[in-house]
Amino acid sequence: VESGMRIKLQQHNHRVDDFFVYKMISFTHKDSKSDRITKVDRPAVYCNDIPGLIQFVKQERGMLYENINLKIGIDGGGGFLKVCLNLQQEREHLVDRINQQDEKKRSAYSEGVAAKR
Repeated sequence: VESGMRIKLQQHNHRVDDFFVYKMISFTHKDSKSDRITKVDRPAVYCNDIPGLIQFVKQERGMLYENINLKIGIDGGGGFLKVCLNLQQEREHLVDRINQQDEKKRSAYSEGVAAKR
């Protein structure tokens, strides 16, 4: 194991910290049984720079193309509201990338099963 790997992994895990904020937010809550409305404070973590986060993720994943599909999913189960943003390259660009990678990796039939490189 490389010296200092633990510290490097901890730093790696915090690369997106600047894109997020932790804050207590006040909500109104309606009790389903009594119809009573109360104010509650709940912790929230949210992205404060969505375009910046998208650009960061594109760079980290090597998504060089502008045609990126953004898919947003929302789930309110389990007492939490979760919003998920997925970045996906358009299919034609993925096929181009896969074909380019395959051209580099494929061996000729005459080289046998375990071709030497």
